[in-house]
Amino acid sequence: MHSAEARRSAEARRSAEARRPAWRRPGIAVASLAVAAALGLALAPSAGAHPNIEDPSVPVGRPTTIIVSIPSEEQAAMVAVDIDLPADFALSQVDPPPPGWQERSVARSIHYRGGPAAQGTLVVFSFAGTFSRRQVVGLPVTTTAADGTVRQWAGRPTDAYPASLLYAGYPAGQGPIPGLGGASGHHTALLVWLARILVVGGAIVVVVLLLRRRHLAHTR
Repeated sequence: MHSAEARRSAEARRSAEARRPAWRRPGIAVASLAVAAALGLALAPSAGAHPNIEDPSVPVGRPTTIIVSIPSEEQAAMVAVDIDLPADFALSQVDPPPPGWQERSVARSIHYRGGPAAQGTLVVFSFAGTFSRRQVVGLPVTTTAADGTVRQWAGRPTDAYPASLLYAGYPAGQGPIPGLGGASGHHTALLVWLARILVVGGAIVVVVLLLRRRHLAHTR
């Protein structure tokens, strides 16, 4: 008697579970969250927004224009940007800054004041000059917010606040990255995408195992 009631109860639970929408089933919900989290990690940028050079591969021995996008990351608006020029770069021209900004060049630095640039916006500056020799060199950038917060983008590629790199005399994607064992920008990008693929693949394996275990539990 009790055995028959237990069987009917189990069948009723399985029937109710089968009628429940897929997205409300616990196993599938957990699996969906796992996939969403993995995709978020895999497709997100490798780092937060940082100063970016539009075309970091530049020639040697002839003038080139360098275009730098500077993000405003702090809660307070960005009001100052200072760019330190490489020692082997001869500055020949500073293009007019965006409306609301003023420029002043001193020695080997370009100083921009104005804005204010609200958090989440980008300000683009450009200047021209000539590199005298082949090299990979950082372009240190310092930003200052209206509340006095200073952010220095001058570190190595693996640091939290790295300087953007210029590849003088190197073809696009073929310059070595300092501190990464001689890996080129192209190879590093491949490694990043491989890591993202592994993350997504791991999430898919988790989904398959969860669904398989749930299927086996229902067939018992």
